[in-house]
Amino acid sequence: MPFRTNDQAPDSPVAAQIDSPSRRPPHTGPTPTALDDFHADVALASEGEPAAREFRYFRGIKSPRFVNDSEQQCAEILDFYGIPWEYEPITFVLETDENGRVTEAFSPDFYLPEQNLFLEVTTMRQELVTRKNRKVRKLRQRYPDVNVKLFYRRDIEALGQKLQSRRGSFATLSASASA
Repeated sequence: MPFRTNDQAPDSPVAAQIDSPSRRPPHTGPTPTALDDFHADVALASEGEPAAREFRYFRGIKSPRFVNDSEQQCAEILDFYGIPWEYEPITFVLETDENGRVTEAFSPDFYLPEQNLFLEVTTMRQELVTRKNRKVRKLRQRYPDVNVKLFYRRDIEALGQKLQSRRGSFATLSASASA
C-alpha cells in the first residue's frame, strides 16, 4: 500500500505503523507573530489554546491543528483567496524495512484538490528545512506523478504581507465608498 488517507481507521496496520505520539506534536498556546492583524479573528480560548477557526474553504472532516504559525498563515491565505484545501489528508510511505513495516513516511501539510497539488510549509530552522527537502525529494522519486511544492517561511510571510496590503487597500476603498 503506497499511502493511506489520514482518516483511515487508527487500528489499521498501516495507521499503527505510521501514527505515533512522537510523529508530530500538537500546536499549543498562542504564538505572537509580526502579522498580528492578520490573525485578529483567531480568538484565544480560556485554556490559552487558539480557538478553532472557521475556514470557509477547508475541505477536511476535523478542524486542523497547525504545528506552527507558518501553517496557519498559509491556511488563512488559501482561505482568503477562496482556494479549497485539506490539511494533512494523506501520508505517503517513503521507506519500508525488509518485513514491509513503514520506517519513513511523509504527510504534506496541505492538499489543493483543484490544483492537484500538495504543499509543505517549513520554518527557518535549518535542520527542519534540510529534513523536509530530503523528504520532498524522496516523495518525488517514489511517486513521480505526485505534485508537491515546498514553501519556506519567507514565502508565506511575503504572501501574508501582500494579503495585508490588499486588505488595507480594500478597507480604504470601502471607507471612501461609504463616505
